[in-house]
Parts: sequence; C-alpha cells; structure tokens
Amino acid sequence: MAELFNVAKGKKVNALGSNTAAITDGITEAGVHWDGGAAPAQAIVDLGGFYRITAATLTTYYGDGRAYQFALYAGVRSSGMTLLYEQKTDEEATAEGYKMTFSAVVARYVKVVMLHNTANPSVHIADLAVYGEECPEYKEEAETAPKADPEDLAYGKPTRANVNDAFSFLVTDGDPESCWLGELYPRFVDVDLLDNYQLSRVVLTAPAFAGFDYSLYLSADGVNFEKAGSLTTTEKKTEAELALEGKTARVLRVLCTGTTQGANGASALCQVKAYGKKAGGEVLPTRKIIEMTTYEEWLRERENVDLSKLKDAKGQYNIQDTYTPADTVRALEGLIGRILGQMYVDWFVFRIDRSMRKNSYELSETENEKILIHADCGVSAATALNFYLKYYCKVQVTQQTKQVCMPEKAPHIAEKVCNSSPYEVRYAYNYCTLSYTMPFFGYDKWQRELDFLMLSGVNLILDLTGMEAVWVSYLQKLGYTADQAKDYVCGYCYKAWWLMGNLEGYGGPVADAWVLDTMEMARVNQRYMTVMGAQPALETFVGAMPESFGTLANAHLKEKGFSDVRPYMAPQGLWAGGFVRPNVLKTSYDGYSYLAKLFYDTQNQVYGQVSDYYCGDVCHEGGIVPADLSKPQMSAKILNELLVADPRAVWILQGWWSNPMKEVLDGFGALKQEHILILDLAALANPKWTNTKTWEGVEFGSTPWIFCILDNYGGRTGMHGKLKKMVELMDNARRKGKVLKGIGITPEGTNGNPVVFDLFWEMAWRTSPPDMDFWLREYAQRRYGLADQASFEAWKLFEKTVYGVESYDGTTKNNVINENASLEMGYCTGGYYKIGYDRELFERGVKTFMEDYEALKHSEGGIYDTVDLLRMTLTIACDDYFEVLKRARALGDRTTFRKYSEKFLSAMKLVSELSTYNEDELLGNWIGRGVDFTEDERTGHYAGFDLDMMAYNAKILLTVWASAPITNYANRQFDGLMDDYFLEMWSRLFKRVNKALKDKTEAPAKLGKECFTVGWAFTKPGKTYRRNAANPEGDGADRGLLAVYRDVKKHMGNREELQSLVKKQDAALKKKKLKEEKAALSSTIATNLEH
Repeated sequence: MAELFNVAKGKKVNALGSNTAAITDGITEAGVHWDGGAAPAQAIVDLGGFYRITAATLTTYYGDGRAYQFALYAGVRSSGMTLLYEQKTDEEATAEGYKMTFSAVVARYVKVVMLHNTANPSVHIADLAVYGEECPEYKEEAETAPKADPEDLAYGKPTRANVNDAFSFLVTDGDPESCWLGELYPRFVDVDLLDNYQLSRVVLTAPAFAGFDYSLYLSADGVNFEKAGSLTTTEKKTEAELALEGKTARVLRVLCTGTTQGANGASALCQVKAYGKKAGGEVLPTRKIIEMTTYEEWLRERENVDLSKLKDAKGQYNIQDTYTPADTVRALEGLIGRILGQMYVDWFVFRIDRSMRKNSYELSETENEKILIHADCGVSAATALNFYLKYYCKVQVTQQTKQVCMPEKAPHIAEKVCNSSPYEVRYAYNYCTLSYTMPFFGYDKWQRELDFLMLSGVNLILDLTGMEAVWVSYLQKLGYTADQAKDYVCGYCYKAWWLMGNLEGYGGPVADAWVLDTMEMARVNQRYMTVMGAQPALETFVGAMPESFGTLANAHLKEKGFSDVRPYMAPQGLWAGGFVRPNVLKTSYDGYSYLAKLFYDTQNQVYGQVSDYYCGDVCHEGGIVPADLSKPQMSAKILNELLVADPRAVWILQGWWSNPMKEVLDGFGALKQEHILILDLAALANPKWTNTKTWEGVEFGSTPWIFCILDNYGGRTGMHGKLKKMVELMDNARRKGKVLKGIGITPEGTNGNPVVFDLFWEMAWRTSPPDMDFWLREYAQRRYGLADQASFEAWKLFEKTVYGVESYDGTTKNNVINENASLEMGYCTGGYYKIGYDRELFERGVKTFMEDYEALKHSEGGIYDTVDLLRMTLTIACDDYFEVLKRARALGDRTTFRKYSEKFLSAMKLVSELSTYNEDELLGNWIGRGVDFTEDERTGHYAGFDLDMMAYNAKILLTVWASAPITNYANRQFDGLMDDYFLEMWSRLFKRVNKALKDKTEAPAKLGKECFTVGWAFTKPGKTYRRNAANPEGDGADRGLLAVYRDVKKHMGNREELQSLVKKQDAALKKKKLKEEKAALSSTIATNLEH
C-alpha cells in the first residue's frame, strides 16, 4: 500500500467566514484559523482528484479549555456525501487536534460541519488534514438523473469565478441547495453557454442566509461584457428573474455587488438558469492569452533604436546608449512648452555634458543674452530651469497649480550660478501613492506629474504603471490562461497592496485593454524619465505568488524538471484583518532561480533595462517568514538572483514597522554597501536611522539609506507641515549620516500641501536651511504673482500654526466630519483629531490672507489656498462643535444639541461647497478619470463591465475601503463624497439623537454598523457628479468664493465661547455622575436592609 499523506493540504475550500484558506494551509497554530461565524457552519474541501481516505485530523482554536462538536462527511460529488465521523461530546480542543479514523472511502470532496463551541457562538478551524492515497483506478460515473429543468440553457455548462473557481461549477449543477461562495465582494461567476443564444430571461437563486445584490453582464467573446440589468434577493425571496428581451450572448457574468451580511460578508450564488433559443451566427472564440509586444520591438519602432546592436554577450546594455544629449535637449524644450508656452523655448540654451560632476548645473547667459543651462543630465538641467523660474522670474509650478506670469523678457543673471546636490538619490513615492493619488492617471496627468518631478530634481521614481502586464505575461508563461492570471491582479485602485504582498485579486479583474494600455503608457513615461536622466524603481522578485500557483503552475515546473512546488508555497496569513495575503515561495525550492530569472526577463520585456533600482519587501506589515527558512539565507538568495539579472542592481527596502528585519540585512553581508538602499519611510515623524538597538548601530547598521517624509496617510484632505523642523532634521541627517544616499517623499497620498514639497525639494540642492522669513516671502510672491505684504504676514502666522506644529503621527489630523458618525465620549478618531496649535492665531492668518483676496483670486495658487484655508477653518470648528455635542447628548440637553448639530451640518455643507472650486477635489473627477483614460485616442476598447469596476474601485476606496472594511482610512473632502456619504451619516445620527432627546428616551451614541451600510450604498451606480470646477466669481447656481467666505466667518471667532461651554458641561457631567453614584449606593443599601 502506498504511504498515506495529507491529501487536503493546499486544496480549495468553499465556506463562509474569514480566512477560508487557513483550513487547508497545513498550519495548526490556533491564531491562524478560519472563523466560520455562528454555528452551525460548514466548509467543503475539493481534493482536486479521487483519493481513498481513511483518517483525518481537525485542529480548532485551542488553549482555553474550550471544546467543539462537529461532523465529517466525504463523497465523490459535492452533494450527497456520506457521514464518516461525529464528535458529539465536549472533548477539550488541543494542539494535537481531534483525530479521526474510519473505514476507507473514495472521495473527491470532504465536508466538515461545525456544530458547537463551548466558549462562544462562533466556530473555528485552524487546519483540516485528511489522510489517504491517490485512487487512479476510480472512474467517475456519469449522472443518470434527468435535469430538473430541461429548458435551462446553463445547466451543466462550463463556469469560472475570479475567486474560489474550483467550486464555481455549483451554480450550474441543477442543485438549488449547492452554493458557490467567494470571500468578500464584489466577485463574479461566468457561465459559458458554448453557443450564441437569444436570451429571454435569466433566473438567479441565492442562499437564504442573507440578501444579495447582483449585476448581470452578457458577452459574445468572454472578454467584453455589457450590463444587462440588476437583480436582488432576500432571505425570504431567494430567487430573482431578469427579462432580457432577446439579447444575444454566449457568456453570462453574474457579479455579486452587495449583501445584507454587511462588512466582511461573502459573495454567494446557488444557481444560474438561462432561457432562450439559439441565435446562430459565428461563435467567437474565447481568447486564452493576451499577446504583448516586447520593449525591444517597441523601442525599434518608436525610437528607431536597435537594442541587438547594444547588448553584450549576456544580453545586458546601458540604457544611456539609446539616446543622445540632443534627445535630452528636445525633452527639456518640450517641458518648457508644456509648462510655460512654446514662445519661451527660445529664452534658453541647454548644454548636456555627461562628463560634468554628477547632479550639478551652471546657470549663466550667452553672448546674445539667452539663459544658458549647463548640466550633467536632463534632471539637473530641469532643476536649474526651476531655480531660474522661482528666483528670477518669480513664478511657481507645483503638482496642483502653476503661476507662470512671465516677465516681458528674460531677467539677467548677473553672476554665474553653480550648484550641485549633496544627494545621489532624490526619490519619489510610496507604494500607496500609486493607489491613493494616481490609479487612473492617463497620459496627460502623468506628463504633468513627471514635469513637476523633473523641475524638482527627482531622479528616482517608484513607477509600477504597467505591472499588470508583467504579471499576466509571467503567469501565462507558467501555464496560466489570461483570465487565471488576471484573477491574481488586483483592481484598478488596489495595486499598491497587491504589489506589497498584502492581498490579491480584490477589486478585479482589470480589462485586457488596461493591461496593454498601461504597459504602453509606462513605456512612454519611462522613456521620458530615461532621456532626462531619471530612473523608475521597478519590482524585486521576493517570491510572492498567487494562491493558485501550486495548482496552476505545477505541471509546467515539473516539465522543466523541478520538484512539486506545492510544499514550498508558504501561507502568509491575513492582512488588515480581512484579506488573505498571497503565498510566498520558499527560496529553498529547487526551481526558485528559474522562476526569478523568468520574472526579471519578463519585466525587461515589458519595460526594458531602464533601471538599476528594484523595490520589494519581505513580509510587509506582518507577513510570515516560514519557520523552516533561514532569514539571512532567504534574503541572500533574493539579492543574488536580482544581481544575476542586473549586476548593477540596488534593492530598495522600506523602513516600516519591523522591516527591514536585522536577520534579513545580515544575509546581505558586504553586498549591502553597493546593492541595498533603505527608505526611512517616516524619518520626519518617526525616524529609524537613529535607532541604535534594532540593527546594532545607527543608520540601519551602516546600511545605505535615504531620509523620507511621510506626511499623509490615505490621501486624506487637510493642511499640515512642520517647515522649520523638516529642514532642521534634513540638515542634521545630511551632516551626521555617514551612509546617507539621499532624500525622498513617501506620502501615501500626494496632491496636497504644496508648500511642504516646494521647500523639501529645494533642500535637495542646499547644504543649509534657508532663512524662513525670506523663504516664505519669496514663496508668497511667486505663488500668487504679486509682492504682497498681507499674504506674507498671513504665511508667517501659518508657519507658526498649521505649518509649524507637531501632529500626532506626522501627517494631517483626522477630521471628525470625515469619520463614522459617533458621539461616544471616548470616541476620538484614532486619537488625533485635535489640533496642536492656537486656533485663534490660525484664524487671524486666514482673515489676513483674505484681506487681499481680490488680488489673490487671479492666480491658481490663490484660489487653491483660499479653498484649503477655509475648509481647514471649518473642520477645526467642527472638532470644537463635536466636543459640545458629545456632552450635550450625555446630559440630555436638547436645546444645545440641536443648536450645535445644525452648526456642524452647516459647516459640512460649506466644506463640500468649497471643494467645488478645485477640480482635483471634485468627486466626479476622481471617478471620471477612469472614463477619461478609456476615451483617450491612445487607449483601446473598454466594455461596460470594465467601466463599472473602475467606478466601484474609485468609490469603495474612499469610503469603506473594501468589503473587509478599513473604513474612512482614505477619506477626502470631495464635494459629492461630503454630501452623499459623510453628511448622510451625521444627519442620520443627529436626527435620531434629537428625536430621542425630545421624547426623553435614551439617545443613540453612534450609527455603528449602519455606517458601513451607508458607505456601501454610496458605491452603487446611479448618480453622476460634476466634472467642472465652480467659478470663483460665481456663475449660475454656483456662488462666488467671497459669498462662501461670509458664511465661513459665522464659524470663526467662537473658540473661547465653546471652551467655556465645554467646561460648564464637564462640571454638569461630573455632578450627574456623582448623583447617579449616590443613587446607586442608596439602592444597594436599601436592598441590603430588606434582606
């Protein structure tokens, strides 16, 4: 007899609850488990083939004396299984698990039904091991029973799902009791009818444990899906029908878009039935793979550069050999034309000299009084150009706005200006920036962003545009179909967390056209970087793989002569409480080098050898290093494979949480000095480079690093910055850092606080901090295009308040108005909604600033800052109203509550109105940029499903974040978002509290779970939002900004009044508490006397 082994390990599971993959991951630790919710709950395992099984071990949660009751079933089909074992007694759960033996039975499916937990209502499984041997002689018998509905076109037809695909067949098996389950939502199931049909109707059956919302899409080719309609089921009405009036389709897609389970609920579907008649016509084939051109082909066609003539014997080439200094000059002239206007190109003469000192420039004049910029590369030249524009022409270019009122002729340079950067690296972006700011950036938005970065002197940019193409191409080479590969790729707004190894597939799939279009756009963008002398940071192969990798890539790897990969796939547990992380391939696998090389070859085919910098972390934010793997050996292996692919490579690691682990750095040995670069991600608020214990010495144990500022989480709206402290700490690091390589910005969301970035990037070319008064005066002049005393005086006050005070976590404060509606006394939005500066001093700055509004309004920066300042004024006022409201509810004071709840809501409406004056703060533009991208003549075809998923991604991220919620983490003060989400929540709560206070009943303190319901309802399609910014002068329904300011002033100057009121409320609450305690004591005494 063959040796018995665990035939369930790594196999697919169909179950409700969270972390279903834990059931078969082979990890028996109690903390890494499936939570099935309230008993009874079941899980079905697909063994993937037929096995003769004789024993099993079920490990549950254990360690506190609890016991579980359960039953085990098995069968060759997912229905009609045989009972093998019952645990009916309360036997204590242990680390050894519940061991079961039974008579041998042939099975493909195993089901465990969890019946009881003595500790609490929920049931849990840490691991289910099923022991047996393969049974190749077993032949599955065909079903002989006639199908229940002979007219159902979908019965028995092929299916696929973008999650839990192994169980998608259940929706066409004819059994209304069977059910496909998919973790979280939105998720979908496709049914291929195998021919074209003129459909009359489709009927969906859902399970009865919850209500579900579905969208039905139809396709002729299995790629392009158009929406046919929506369906809803309830716990009592589990069947829903949609009339289709003869629409023709081959493939049906049922997207589960919501459920009454709420947060962390599952997608579910029991049956899909379709009715109609054959339509005739050509049956279009469904594509298996997405074909892609190589970078070498692209460069030859676009730039007439033949890389085959530049490669060495190992296929390596220097990307600098693909362009000339003349190409760089043309790129610089293009930048001037875009930013200033074509007429100003003739003002400048550029000389690019690669033999000059690195990162340096000279500014002078030619004999005919043109401005001569002499630099080592395009980035240095662009920095020189920006210096001239700022300090000679008094103009400004930021990410959001520009003030480019140029003088009539080029100002003279009296004396040559020579400058160089003390930093080898000037780096931009956090992984999160790619999702919180630029998920839908198209060609024009990216060009504007890159122009700003070039002017700022940035020479290393985290740019993972087009990474979808890398992974789809890579997985296709390993045996995946295009659809299977895209199941791993996340949705449009979730790229950051996918590429950091936190989640896979959520929000997807992306369109085929997106894979190709973003690859093309990446090549265009990175060519501009290359010619300018900047590099994109690409991806390091750290072994993160799809959950399906062991199943779908195994045959290919075995054909190549490698071992079975499945035992080498290490589960990584959950991220953020609700997302199953991708597995990690152990570096001990004998095919690891092959897989790493294939990845780098594929990445080069997509991007070319355009960079020597590669990002990627081992076990980001709590991932698990396999216990049987040496961390130093693991990191050494990863680096060595990178250096085989690119001998000049530098691996960039994030200094974040516990990373980089000391043992990981130990694995690099002496190689770290040339090939490792650590981002001290939040060096301003929480520096790690000064830590002397974790890495046995400062500067990460003398590992090269860069000083980064992380001044924003989630892309949240708000003014913030510590200007003086920032430049002081940067200068301190420059002077004391022995292995400091550079500086960088790593905000999770950018496009805010332009003053911070203006100063930060200027420091990249300075060797001492500036005089702040001088710098602020210059800043105000170039920002607004006028030498104005009032705006300068205002900025001096802002530098003492909003741009001068330490915040809780180094980023913008949380705003009460952008949080879940709650009036609990201890509720404080993460502990940092309160400002750390004088509100009255800040408001004095706002009033001073607004004195010159008539002059300021003519500049983009003037309008931008007016909007920012007035919104900040209102959000701070609401924080103070919040303190009053919490206490008024607790005291039962209806009059005060009604008065300040009206003020609170009034201020929220004004915040929304103010956002309409800034096109980047319009919800319609946040959502609409996805549509803009699809309508660009440079992009391909996108169907209705693709556009719907873009909109879902955009709305979900800003509200609940996902159906496994990280609620309001990415909150914004966009106009429509304020009105239809935040205002809706707070209005509901205030209405109920007001009514309760009026009726003298207990007033609710919060909306609780209803906040998620409001948020998810907001994500549904229907309402459209404005795309054009309001006219600051007023136009039609839009008021002028000055009129709005008059209303804002009603919320200013009341700090002292509110503080006095809060003191009185606190005294009253104290008195009330003493009275309640006295009454309770009297009641206790009376009760004791009675006895």
